[in-house]
This record gives sequence, structure tokens and C-alpha cells, in this order.
Amino acid sequence: MNISTAIESDLKRCMSAWSRALSILVLCCLGLATLPSASVAQPHDRMAGSDVESIMERVDAALVAVSERIEAAVAQGRLTPEEGEEKLRQARGDVIWKAALSIDPDQWPEPLQALILELRPGATIEQFAQWARDKRQKNAENEREERIWAAAMAQDPSDWSDQLKAAILELKPKSTLEEIAEGIRQRQQYMQLSERLRTSAEAGEITPEEARQKLEEARHKMGRDANDKGGERL
Repeated sequence: MNISTAIESDLKRCMSAWSRALSILVLCCLGLATLPSASVAQPHDRMAGSDVESIMERVDAALVAVSERIEAAVAQGRLTPEEGEEKLRQARGDVIWKAALSIDPDQWPEPLQALILELRPGATIEQFAQWARDKRQKNAENEREERIWAAAMAQDPSDWSDQLKAAILELKPKSTLEEIAEGIRQRQQYMQLSERLRTSAEAGEITPEEARQKLEEARHKMGRDANDKGGERL
């Protein structure tokens, strides 16, 4: 494992503990929209002081841990001081911005605001708040799309409910339901083939290279079929 990968892995591990504690807050912020709904996060009650304190403790712990990891890498010669400084800047930014996105900007505590302002000198907290709101809205929209496509992939298109069909067409207004259904069926067949080949490779019935080749052939065929039918390449 190279040092960049190791640092990123360490950062994710440090952040995961406080991220789990924030999971309920994140869901509240992002909103669990129903399939046909385009709604995004709505304001909620003010956070308790203990919640804010807990969040800041976890942010501080993540920042200390990643700083120590990078300083150790520099001391051991695996990073130059300049590389270490850049890695630390990026890591701090990731931790701070993740915390910022997990909380409604109107509820950012002053300690977090101070950290946020370090990310881009000259920017105001109002600008950061707007960037955060835009990002949170985009995240909510992306999560809704992922839920819709996951629901579509989880069943045969003939079993799609009217609600799901309406949501799918909302995402692909220039496509017909038949075109989308055909693409989903191809994708489902591809995933089933992938699982069968993985099982065969693990059992020693075929080599991993043979499995990859068969998957590549299937992928190219899917693309050609989609083009021949005037649909979209998956």
C-alpha cells in the first residue's frame, strides 16, 4: 500500500466513527424523498448542545489522527514536507466539509464555522452556507435517483408499479418506458452473468482472465444492441 492510499484509508477510518453518530442527522438533512417526489431537505429543529459538542469532538479527533499519520510519514521520509503539507490540507478539507454537509448551515456552531472559513480564505460564511445548501440538494437528488434505479433493477420491468414507472420516466423524459425496460433487462442479464462467472472462477472452472473476457464480450454486445435499437448505451 502506498502512502497516499494509506493516508486516505486512515482518514476514512477516522471519519467513520463520527459519521455513524451523525447518520440520523444526515438522513434528516438530506431527506428520504418518496420515489415520485422531487422534494429535498427541509429545516428541522435546532440541534441540542450535546449533539454539536459530540460532532465537534469527532471532527477534532479525525483531524488529530490524520495529522499524526501524515507527520509520521514525513518523519519516515515517505513524504516530503511539502507533500505532507498538501496531504494535510486536503485531508483537513475533507473532514471539515463532510461535517459541514452533515448539518443544516443555519445550525453550524461557531467552532465549525471557524474551520470552514479556513477552507477558502476570502470567502464568507454566507457563501459557504449557499455552497453547502446547493451540495446537499444535489446529494438528495442523486440519492433519490439511486433509489429509483435500484428499485427498477430489483425486479422485472413487467412488475414495475405505476408509481415506479412515473418516477423512471421523470428521470428519462426523452425515452420511452419500453426502451428503458429493455436496457434494464440487459443490465440485469449482465449482472447475472457476472455473478455466474465469478462463481465459476472461484470454483476453478474457468480462469479469471476467461471470466473477464466473457464479461467484456457481453458488455460490447449490450452496447451494440442498444445502439441498433436506438436506445441508450448502459
